[in-house]
This record gives sequence, C-alpha cells and structure tokens, in this order.
Amino acid sequence: MLVKLLLTLFLIGTTCVVEADNLVKTAKNAGKFSTLLKAATVAGLAKNLANDGPYTIFAPSDLAFSKVSSELLEELLMEKNKSNLANILKYHVVEGTFTSDKLPLLPLETLNNQNIKFTTNSDSVFVNDARVVQADIKASNGIIHVIDKVLTPPTSQSDDSARSIIMRGIRMGVPQFNHGNHSACASIYEITLRNLKLLPQNKLNERNRQMVTDTLYQMSKMRSSTDKAWEARETFDKLMLTEL
Repeated sequence: MLVKLLLTLFLIGTTCVVEADNLVKTAKNAGKFSTLLKAATVAGLAKNLANDGPYTIFAPSDLAFSKVSSELLEELLMEKNKSNLANILKYHVVEGTFTSDKLPLLPLETLNNQNIKFTTNSDSVFVNDARVVQADIKASNGIIHVIDKVLTPPTSQSDDSARSIIMRGIRMGVPQFNHGNHSACASIYEITLRNLKLLPQNKLNERNRQMVTDTLYQMSKMRSSTDKAWEARETFDKLMLTEL
C-alpha cells in the first residue's frame, strides 16, 4: 500500500522489536508510557488491554502527556471522571493488529465508536494531528505505535456521508490504478467498501448496504487485483446514482 512506501525510509531506524508480552507489560517495559498506564488503570481498561485483543494502540508517550495541562490531567484522573477518561483512552485503540505497512488510507473505527484518520507527508504519518514517532512495538495481543500528542475525540460523530467516503476512496485509488499499482487500488477500494458498511442505517439504506456486501463477497473470490478494482468501482458508480 501507499503508506508502506512512504513509511519505509522513515521507519527503518525507529521500528522496535521486543519480547512478546501483552500490551500492558510491553508498554511498561518500554519505559515511556507511565502516564498512559496510570490512566488506563484508573479508567478500568488495563485489564482488557492485557488480556483481550488483538488491539492496535496509538499510544501517547509521557512526553505527549506533558503537553496536557497538569490541572486538566489531574481532573481527568479523578474517579468522578472515569467514564470520560475511558472514552478518551478508547479513542486511541483499534480492534485488530495494524502494523505500519498495513495502516489504511481511510479512517478506522476506535473502541469508542468514533473514527481516527490517517494522513502522510514526505516523511511522516499522522493519526488525526498526532505524528507517529515510533512504530511496530509488538506485543502478544497486538501492537503499539507511539504518537506525540494525546488524541481528542470529536464532540460529535463523524459527519462522513456515503458519498464523501466513496469520493475519497476513488480519489485515492485512481492514481494507484493509473500508475499500474492495481493491488493498492483494490485494497483502497476494499477498505472504502468496509467503511461504507460501518455507516448507520440513516446514511446507507439496506438495499445499498446489501450491494456493498455482495461486492465484497465477489471480490473475495477474485484472484486478479485488476478485476477486484473494477468490481468495486462499478459498485461505487451504481451507488453514486442512488440517493446517498
């Protein structure tokens, strides 16, 4: 995928390989997540992160937490704010294991049911507005990517529509296809289709949702990346003709 190409030089000196303890033990052994671990314990999430999964954690370092005002941090760590703290921490966690070469070009849904988005420039990858400063710290039940800021959940759910998701997928996929990278295009289109399935009923009706499901099934049976890309694109074009 495109992200893998952009990350190759950036991550070659920053990838960390550690013994495969669980995510909590791995974070503790790294020696740079004391605030995050304290917050996870207060929020009642540490046990889940140690025993469940697999999860991908976009983990703010202690340095990242130092950018948060001490007064705000102290208040968040109070028992009365446990649910709010848990919501913030869940916004840093995604189900599944996404290594640096598998980070998608489209949003991922976090454990608090809101999306985080990924962007790149010539030498960095960003999760929302936080930069990934170290990638691929592996654990037995997932993986950690270190970020330089604490992520703030949006105050309302994403206003992404089916049409905007489709258009974003096409804009990302077409250049890949035109440059002969049909596999990357097919992957982008598949992620786009899966993002459409995450939309609530009021943003994607049952008929269109079934069309997306059927297309994903057809793509799963195809060997050719070119055929997969065209199958998805045909569905996008049909969906765009409906009321989205």
